[in-house]
Amino acid sequence: MERIENWNEIKESGNSTMLKPDGYIVKITDVKDVQDKKYLEIHFDIAQGEFKAYFEQLMAQHGFWAGKYCASYGEKAQNLFKRFISCIERSNTGYTFNFDETTLKGKFVGMTLTQEEYIKQDGSKGKRTKVAKIYDVADIENGNYKIPDVITIPDQVQNVPVVADDSDLPF
Repeated sequence: MERIENWNEIKESGNSTMLKPDGYIVKITDVKDVQDKKYLEIHFDIAQGEFKAYFEQLMAQHGFWAGKYCASYGEKAQNLFKRFISCIERSNTGYTFNFDETTLKGKFVGMTLTQEEYIKQDGSKGKRTKVAKIYDVADIENGNYKIPDVITIPDQVQNVPVVADDSDLPF
């Protein structure tokens, strides 16, 4: 093995606790318009509570930003996009969306997050966090949401080889 020269300066990774399926108030930290696929890539982080800054801490420990949501504005998804934007407008007093995606940065919205199983490259199951539904901040604060179930993969699917053609996906 090659010697790591700065071994004593490297910060040890902490114990990562996965977010539990629940409702969260999140802050939009970045937005990217993917025009050719007609969706906004929304980066967000938990804004308050036990898991505040969860994705920022995950980024510091593991080098990737996992708080992402794709909001499609393609023709077939415009009703979902309208809900997303309406929830942001209702959750941020005085804000009106003007089709400039950069104005979404710094805004708050409610989300329910769940865990979903997926098949890793080695064929084993893993879990990742996924946005289940968008809500107004007030709905999250008042408990007016349904806690989403964990999305599982049946065991018989686990050992099936996966050949994915993702060319038609919006992201």
